[in-house]
Amino acid sequence: MNVLLGDLEKGILFNLGLENGFHERAATWLSENHPDIWSELDFHEGGEIRFDIVNGIGGLMVSGDNGILILKQIKVDSI
Repeated sequence: MNVLLGDLEKGILFNLGLENGFHERAATWLSENHPDIWSELDFHEGGEIRFDIVNGIGGLMVSGDNGILILKQIKVDSI
């Protein structure tokens, strides 16, 4: 299953496959494409990346020593 995730105010938007290994892929992508945000989070071994669905809407939570980044699932209609 693929989900479109983002925080448009921070300029983050990407499509993530939720198969095995998505935690590492998300961490690598964020660190390479948004190093300023990644550095601000201060993500280390104690950090956590979790995908949850609440009230039918998914989101990716990235937590580090200095904060939390929430990336909401963005639904796009196909016409």
